[in-house]
Amino acid sequence: MKTAFRKNSKKLNIGTLQPMVKNKIRKKRIILSKILINQMIYRYKYTFFPYRKNYFVIFANETIKHTMLEQINLNYEKVVLVGIINQMQDEEKSKEYLDELEFLTYTAGGEVLQRFTQKLDVPNPKTFIGTGKMEEVQQFVEENGVGTVIFDDELSPAQQKNIERILKAKILDRTGLILDIFAQRAQTSYSRTQVELAQYQYLLPRLTGLWTHLERQRGGIGMRGPGETEIETDRRIVRDRIALLKKKLATIDRQMAVQRSNRGAMVRVALIGYTNVGKIYPNERD
Repeated sequence: MKTAFRKNSKKLNIGTLQPMVKNKIRKKRIILSKILINQMIYRYKYTFFPYRKNYFVIFANETIKHTMLEQINLNYEKVVLVGIINQMQDEEKSKEYLDELEFLTYTAGGEVLQRFTQKLDVPNPKTFIGTGKMEEVQQFVEENGVGTVIFDDELSPAQQKNIERILKAKILDRTGLILDIFAQRAQTSYSRTQVELAQYQYLLPRLTGLWTHLERQRGGIGMRGPGETEIETDRRIVRDRIALLKKKLATIDRQMAVQRSNRGAMVRVALIGYTNVGKIYPNERD
């Protein structure tokens, strides 16, 4: 449980900040929606909000002057990250990937309590990491009440099943985490359908038997999209759902093709990137 503040029951918005402040936030690439505020200092021209270790977010005093700040509670899932160091991925590269994975975890609503890494030539085919390291992770998970363990690589269905049995926690890999973020952020019918299709295609090989049902009883990271309700997801039902979603996407594609043809020679530009990296900023005029 973390403490944060919001203004008039609304999220603090970068659009309300002064240009100089915006530039500082952009430079640091700080996520406004994930700001954790422990104290506020009014002695200076700007108000400084401590943000985790060595980062600060700066808001102009006039932005919050004469405004009632309402305290709210933010519930973050306790998460542990696991990665490996090998010939293809040295220690520095592994740290960089885990930094990115932690960023994605916070975006999805998780709080990283610990990272575990192990030097391995190749991942363990059964549990991804070795027995000794798995016991170390298991002990930390049990002692700290961790509910989610995220691996910085794609796990095979067998690996995921084995790790879940050992750790008795929700197990995700990088792919599952990214799909979950997409499920949170999808707004249009087309994007929601695309994400749902990707999630079912990801889920299909992870079903353990022809008539084995996967009950989505817990919410949170990795459980959004098709996992928001308790759905019987045996192979037959999932395949039928995938076929239906593909037909739906094909229909939308045809509709969009007609719309594009009606627009004539208009130029279309797309800007892509991770969530909260600043895709909207090039279009802003300060």
